[in-house]
Amino acid sequence: MEGFVDPRSDPTPSVHRRAPVTSPDTERLEPLHLACREGRLYDVERWIASGHPIQLAPSVPHPRRRKTAALGIALDQGDHALLLLLLCNGYDPDREPRNALNMAIGGAAARPR
Repeated sequence: MEGFVDPRSDPTPSVHRRAPVTSPDTERLEPLHLACREGRLYDVERWIASGHPIQLAPSVPHPRRRKTAALGIALDQGDHALLLLLLCNGYDPDREPRNALNMAIGGAAARPR
C-alpha cells in the first residue's frame, strides 16, 4: 500500500498532491466505477492501494466523462467518504474537462436558501 493515503488517519489532502494514476482506456476504469456506484468503499480502497488507475487520462475525449468519472459518481451520490478517499489519493478534478467540484459548489451557491 505504498503511496496509499487512508483518509481515516490522514483526512487532509496534501498540498503536494501526488499525480493520479490515469488510464487512456475507459474500460479499464469500469470496475472502479462499478464499485463507486455500488458504494463498495473498501473495494475502492483496495483498487487504489493496488496502483490501479483512478481517472481517465486528460487526453481522452469522452463526451460523458463527468457521469463516468469516479469523482462525479461520488458527488452525484453524496458519498463524502468516497470523495475524500479519491481526493486524498491524487484524484485531480482539474484534469477533467469540467471540474465536478466547481460545478457542485457553483450549483450549491446558486440555489436559493
